[in-house]
Amino acid sequence: NCFCRKPKTGLLDKFWADSPYAKDNCVFVGDQSSDLQCARNTGIKFILKKDYYNYDLQDQSEIMINELTELKEIINWIQYKMSMEESDEF
Repeated sequence: NCFCRKPKTGLLDKFWADSPYAKDNCVFVGDQSSDLQCARNTGIKFILKKDYYNYDLQDQSEIMINELTELKEIINWIQYKMSMEESDEF
């Protein structure tokens, strides 16, 4: 029942309290429903690492990868999309 166990957000809240990283610049990569719920609970983007046991999560995930090696490309895409959204605000 620890506040640090997913999908509770205690561990991530502590990270952001002790870290210079802004929450809106973070993504959560996971393969479990508790990972998805934790990302939702914290309000950060979720990237699903697809696998045979999580087909039920695939329709709930905006961004999905097959291999962790795809993360660099996905993060570059997210950064580009965010920069476009910021430029639309002006």
